[in-house]
Amino acid sequence: MEITKHKKTKLSVCALAFGFFTAASALAASISEGDNLGKFQGAPENYASGDVFVEITGGKVSDQFAGGSLTGQQIDGNVKIEMTGGDMATWLIGGNVYSSKDGSFGGVSGNIDISVTGGKVFSIRGGHSLMNVDHVDGAPHRDTMTVSGNVSIYVGGNTVVTGDNDKEAILGAGGSQSSVKGDVSITIDGNASVSGAIYGGAARTVKDPTKYAADSVDDLTDGVRNTFVTVKGGTINGDIYGGAQKHSSVGGDTNVTIEGGSINGNVYAGGGSSMTLVRGNATVTISGGTFAGGAVIDGCAGTVEGTSVLNIVNTGATAGTTIQNFDKVVVSGTSSFTIGTVAGGVTVTAFGGTLEGTQFTAGTVANVSADEFGAISQENQNVAANTSVTISQKSDTVTLSTASTAITVAKAESLDTGTVSVSEIGAVVLSAWSFEIANSDADVMVTLDVGQDVALDSIRVYHEENGDWTDVTDQVGNIVSKNGKVSFTTNKFSGYAVAAVPSIPEPSTFGLLAGLAALALAGTRRRRKKA
Repeated sequence: MEITKHKKTKLSVCALAFGFFTAASALAASISEGDNLGKFQGAPENYASGDVFVEITGGKVSDQFAGGSLTGQQIDGNVKIEMTGGDMATWLIGGNVYSSKDGSFGGVSGNIDISVTGGKVFSIRGGHSLMNVDHVDGAPHRDTMTVSGNVSIYVGGNTVVTGDNDKEAILGAGGSQSSVKGDVSITIDGNASVSGAIYGGAARTVKDPTKYAADSVDDLTDGVRNTFVTVKGGTINGDIYGGAQKHSSVGGDTNVTIEGGSINGNVYAGGGSSMTLVRGNATVTISGGTFAGGAVIDGCAGTVEGTSVLNIVNTGATAGTTIQNFDKVVVSGTSSFTIGTVAGGVTVTAFGGTLEGTQFTAGTVANVSADEFGAISQENQNVAANTSVTISQKSDTVTLSTASTAITVAKAESLDTGTVSVSEIGAVVLSAWSFEIANSDADVMVTLDVGQDVALDSIRVYHEENGDWTDVTDQVGNIVSKNGKVSFTTNKFSGYAVAAVPSIPEPSTFGLLAGLAALALAGTRRRRKKA
């Protein structure tokens, strides 16, 4: 049975204030207590122009639900769905269910907005879903349905999303051959319970319309521009993916943000399979929430062409997790906390803290006074091979990294530059650190934050041993000055300082100065003779 409770109506002040609709009136449909429907579509046959608003306060839909059309017709407007109760025992689809059977490419020309704050839902697909398989010259041909604008999905309140057999619970950009030209945002909030995986992207957007699956990522087309998946509350009993489910790509960036809630699954910055692609950057930011023990936080389940980054901000939520496959992990906050096991090959940037084995405990020292520096030095750190650890204390930063061997850092402590005694007249000490490293045979790149760009010919590197500081500028290797930092390689460790001295003019400059002085002297003599 298909519901027919449609009417062209003016929307309430609340709906207009939302700013979603562009027209003064829209097609409105409702499902309420007592309705027991097999199929439902927000837009009836031959409805092409204007916005569609669907309100669900109760009742049940058991077979098919489309905020747009069941037959894939083009809707020139926006679609908004508000669900506060009822039982959606099938996919809640924001757009169309099937592409049109006449070979045209239906879709939604505006935005799709889905808000579910109560009731029970089987699964949510933000864009379109499925596709019609037409046979062209004996070969199957799958149409593509598009959403020209953005897709927004909000799941909050006491909503229960039961999920698709432990597979998908939310597929942001929609199912097979569904494409969103704009961005997809998914927010989980309140006491919502979501069972199954959450994907920011789409499923199966393949260049060749006669193929159901891609042979390589080069065969993929974009199912969405950028994705934003945010968990503020609720419980997620499944994995979270910033990218596509399978056989699809994201044209820009993926973003997963965990601010709260309980995550009983893994978090992936990219897509859900090896046959997915993120053309931009893939970022996970964690500032709250809790993770089940043994969870994995992964930078790229599929291919990421840009940079995969994990930001951990002032939270111990990731303690007990395994962090892997990120290009960079950045840890910041105002207190010490454990972030979990960090796999090798990852650059970890932390503000204070300790690393024991691959277990990293981090926290900022912004509120620690200078006389407490000794209490916050890095103790018993074991930096894995191919891993770089950045330690920041106040304005001084030191990086120790090596590509060939592990470095055991017993101590890395910032020194007061005023206590460093250097021999060269005019030298100004910009940064100084004291190190204790157990295995120091390997050449290690040391980077000191000096707070300013320094000309190479002005840099002096000093090494401390038994309280004496010696100029070793000619003994260290690969000195680089860039972006306010000075780097060099060495295999000797105890203490190092970087100083700047006034630039020494080149010999040619001396000659030029001498010539100018001679001319000035000659001019003075001529003036005296005239007098």
